[in-house]
Amino acid sequence: MNWQADWGLRLRMFVTMFLLFALYIVFAGAIAAYMGSFVVFVVLFGGMSLVQYYFSDTLTLRSMGAKTVSADEYPQLHASIERLSQQADLPKPKVAVVDSSVPNAFATGRNQKNAAVCVTTGIMRTLDQDELDGVLAHELAHVKNRDMMVMTIASFLSTIAFMIVRWGAFFGGGHGRGRQG
Repeated sequence: MNWQADWGLRLRMFVTMFLLFALYIVFAGAIAAYMGSFVVFVVLFGGMSLVQYYFSDTLTLRSMGAKTVSADEYPQLHASIERLSQQADLPKPKVAVVDSSVPNAFATGRNQKNAAVCVTTGIMRTLDQDELDGVLAHELAHVKNRDMMVMTIASFLSTIAFMIVRWGAFFGGGHGRGRQG
């Protein structure tokens, strides 16, 4: 298969990454100012960034309740992913299955060598083989275009914001409610 580079997609991905980087800088400055110490923030933020980058595939699969499966357990699924990976000139990703009646599939991982493709048992029961191959090809396109890395970086900011909102009141956020100073 002759896979042509999509320069428009690459430009959009670059712009997205640049804007995310700029947003991270603004967000980092605001949190560092709130915490009062930039060094503590850098250590905390850097550590969490590294953990999310290196373990994003494992964290995602565990959060979904996915189980990495062997070719003996799901031979047709592995055969389809193997064939589609070869056609897309990709290394074969890990294959995982979630025991859920909800039809769904997703790709995760930080790069093409550390990717995983996960499907639910519901989607395997619902779709015929050609339709499932189309879904798997779509997920492999995410791997090929490195969409997962952008999504991992983008989701990290929302995760930090959620943690601040969720735990901020417990760790220094409830000033002014009937207390002096």
